Amino acid sequence: NLTRNSCTLKFLNKKSQNIKQSELNLALAIIDIKILEKTLPFLNELGVKKLHLVFTNFSQRNFKIDLERFEKIIISSCEQCGRNTKMDLIIHQSTQEFIQKFPNAIMVDFQGKQQSHFDEKELYFIGPEGGFNNDERLLFNRKISLKSSNILKSQTAIIAIASKILL
Repeated sequence: NLTRNSCTLKFLNKKSQNIKQSELNLALAIIDIKILEKTLPFLNELGVKKLHLVFTNFSQRNFKIDLERFEKIIISSCEQCGRNTKMDLIIHQSTQEFIQKFPNAIMVDFQGKQQSHFDEKELYFIGPEGGFNNDERLLFNRKISLKSSNILKSQTAIIAIASKILL
C-alpha cells in the first residue's frame, strides 16, 4: 500500500544462510592512508577476519591513523557486500612488537623463497613500498616471495594473497 506520506510493506519470508567465516589474518605495514582506505573494503569483501597494521622502519609516519574512519569504511563495505561480521583492525607500533606477539608470522619479501601455495591458518606480513630493512628481516624465521615477475605494490600484494587463499 503506497500513499503520498506512507508506505505499508508485508514481510513475506526470510531465508537464513550459513556463511562460512574465514579465519584469515593478514598483516600489512602502514602505507599511505589514502591507499590504505581504498584497500580496506577489498580485504573486507574478500572475507579477511583480522588485519594487523604494523608500523615498520620504512612506514610513512607523517599522519595520524583514524581508526574511527577505518571502522566506518569497513561497515560501509559490509553493507555493500552483504558481510555480516566486519573485519577487525589491530595496530602494532613496531615490527618487534608484532613479531613478539606472532613469532610464526611469515614475511612476504622480495628476498624470500618463492611460494605459490598459501595456507589460511598462516599469518602473512606484507611490507611497505620500500620493503623491510635488514634488522626487520632478521626477526622473521620464514620469508617468502610471491610468484610474480613484477614488483607489486603493498596493496596489490595483500589483495593477491587474500584472493589466492579465500577464492
